[in-house]
Amino acid sequence: MMNDARTFTISKKRVMFLAIAATLVGVGLTIASLFHLASLETRYSMTEFLATDDVSLREDAEIKKRYRISDAPWIVVVAERNTGWMNKAAISALSKTAAALQEQNGIKNVSSLGTLETVVKSKSEVRLGRLTEVLEKNEWNRLGSQDGVVAPVLVSKDHLWATMLVEVDPAFATTPEALLGIKNSIETTVSKELGQDRLHIGGISVIQAELSQVLSRELILLGGFGAFAATLALMFLFQGYSAIVIAVLTCVSSIVVVLGTMASFGKSLGVLSISLPILIAVQTLSLTVHCLFAFIEDRKNLSKIDALISSFRRLLLPNLLVSLATGAGFLTLAFSHVSAMRDFGTTVAAASLALWFITTLLLYPLLLVMKEPTLHPWVGGKARWTLWIMKHRLFVLASIGFVSFAAAASGLQVNYSHRLFDELSPDNQSILAADIVDRSLGGVVPVEIEVRLADK
Repeated sequence: MMNDARTFTISKKRVMFLAIAATLVGVGLTIASLFHLASLETRYSMTEFLATDDVSLREDAEIKKRYRISDAPWIVVVAERNTGWMNKAAISALSKTAAALQEQNGIKNVSSLGTLETVVKSKSEVRLGRLTEVLEKNEWNRLGSQDGVVAPVLVSKDHLWATMLVEVDPAFATTPEALLGIKNSIETTVSKELGQDRLHIGGISVIQAELSQVLSRELILLGGFGAFAATLALMFLFQGYSAIVIAVLTCVSSIVVVLGTMASFGKSLGVLSISLPILIAVQTLSLTVHCLFAFIEDRKNLSKIDALISSFRRLLLPNLLVSLATGAGFLTLAFSHVSAMRDFGTTVAAASLALWFITTLLLYPLLLVMKEPTLHPWVGGKARWTLWIMKHRLFVLASIGFVSFAAAASGLQVNYSHRLFDELSPDNQSILAADIVDRSLGGVVPVEIEVRLADK
């Protein structure tokens, strides 16, 4: 490696001043971002991977606007009763439960057999009101088998399962945690009022909230694994602790600044952006190791301050170009019609520049005040394995080609379809509720159908 060993005429006092200024800026940005980091949320949306011009999304928005359909989250409660639900005592219990739920904060409306109003016509009269008020005993089974609204939506065909649809006030469910808190309070109230052994609570809104929590756990898991893997890599390359401390501090600071900035702008982490901390860590560690290697190389012929200045000047522009190139690559996703991919591309592009700035600010001041990092002897040794590769180049190329072809062939068999429940455990309440609704209560996903007469 060629080394441009030069002595720079800059005073140590000035270098210390610049180092202190850079450190204050970097630490200040990190602390300011840290205050916003607590408000960062993970969110899961079932429509984020649909194109913004998707026909289904557009028609859904038009129907909701035309008929003033609320976007409020719904929670589905399904309960089993061995003696059946199509009797006055059971429906009265549902009515009492609905009244108790209506008194809770965050509950906007409750729909069930106990709140359903109906019209019963006879030869002599028309009765209007709740089921428990207008139906005679001999009319329960007929209603449960013939009324398409009652069965299988509110009660199963065999009358053993009943549904309660709870509409949540959006003002009380602004975060996944808040919605799950309402779900838990609903479970407590329903268990107290009905006392059913088989009771499951779910719904699309609950599934999305629970998947948001799954993303939060994955964020912690990925972060911990990334930190462990990075530490092992640094220990393999460098002796002592100084290189590890420098790399970890710059990496953590970059992640905090990027995620804190996202939180301050009201952004959240989704299925794609959950990998953002790992991407930041990889890029930051790459820049840090590159700078440390350059500093160690220059330090062989220069004083510590001159080696710092030399490596800084040599790598400032190349590191910037690397970050710009990485950002430009991800920025191509900004032209996607899928909002999740578009947001992910622009976020990673901005993060690439931010981490370069933070790494440049903190790395060299840390090198100035900490013990100089040193490489393990084998790192600077001759790379004899490259000689083996060159000697057996045909075998190496053939092996790589075979593996690439096999991987491409197996990739054709990958299932790219999206499955809603794969990320949740099989015994999850929402999955059990969805399974019962799907089998016995009319289906999981609501379908809105609009029928319009042709213009004459």
